[in-house]
Amino acid sequence: MGTPPHILEALTPCYQGAFEVRLEDKFRFRLPSSLHRVFVKAHDHENYDMALDVAQERIVLLPRGALSKIFGDVDLREISPLLESYQPDKGQRSILPELYRNTLLITDRKGAIVLAGHHDYMAIYTQAGWTKYLERIKTLQPAHQSAHEIRQPNQTAAFDTLSV
Repeated sequence: MGTPPHILEALTPCYQGAFEVRLEDKFRFRLPSSLHRVFVKAHDHENYDMALDVAQERIVLLPRGALSKIFGDVDLREISPLLESYQPDKGQRSILPELYRNTLLITDRKGAIVLAGHHDYMAIYTQAGWTKYLERIKTLQPAHQSAHEIRQPNQTAAFDTLSV
């Protein structure tokens, strides 16, 4: 008998935390080290894509096989023009594609973005997009959890595997 899927998922390193990141020249961004460590450990990190998620006002970075998890019933052929291969350089940097920057109104070459880990994928938000995301999440939080307990950028979670 094999290991049950829920056990395997619990042992898989996951992306977590939110990080404010300054863009470098040419609209480059660098993955924070804790997200980069998980990316390198991902068995399929050579097959990652960047996808523009217009409905959520973000850019997702995820394994090619997980696109349907994010976009649900959307015919993936319809969003193919919005896909880019994601392969950071040796310095852990990538360039935000012009279409993504224009759609999300990222105009400041040295501006800040928020990189967030969402368990099995990462997402890039503008500051305004991250604030909207947090507002949406507040409505999903249990009543006993106050808004200040929701992690803000730079309050990072430690990289670790989930324990069973």
